Amino acid sequence: MQELEKILEEIDHEKDLSLKLGDDGYIAGALDMANAIKDIIRKHMNDGWIPSNKHLPKAPEMEDEYPEFNVMIEGAKTPTTLQYSHDGVWVDDYGNVYNVIAWQPLPEPYIPRNQNKPDERYPEWRAKLLNKFDRRE
Repeated sequence: MQELEKILEEIDHEKDLSLKLGDDGYIAGALDMANAIKDIIRKHMNDGWIPSNKHLPKAPEMEDEYPEFNVMIEGAKTPTTLQYSHDGVWVDDYGNVYNVIAWQPLPEPYIPRNQNKPDERYPEWRAKLLNKFDRRE
């Protein structure tokens, strides 16, 4: 675990160096990549949970967009889901604000193996081709 913390510190150091270089487009891409790498490492360090005091999700661009995440609320014993607003606040469906201590992305939805509905990530022709070879039930 300490080794992963050292890696995170090195990423922060490299991120700070890239900020001093000056090319805004390059810096934005480098910072996004550094944050993505840190999220991956933290996910493996904390069983998928990312501490809110270390990193928050990217704020949605649209004011009416509220992506949902698994969260641990301060003082709670079990996780729940909340939405992350464009102004960096965790809210429920009714607009109540919560103090979130850790978060993680929602898992992919469950799709039964025998369901013939093509996966939205693949073109229809690919789903048909894959279904020909899928013998699971």
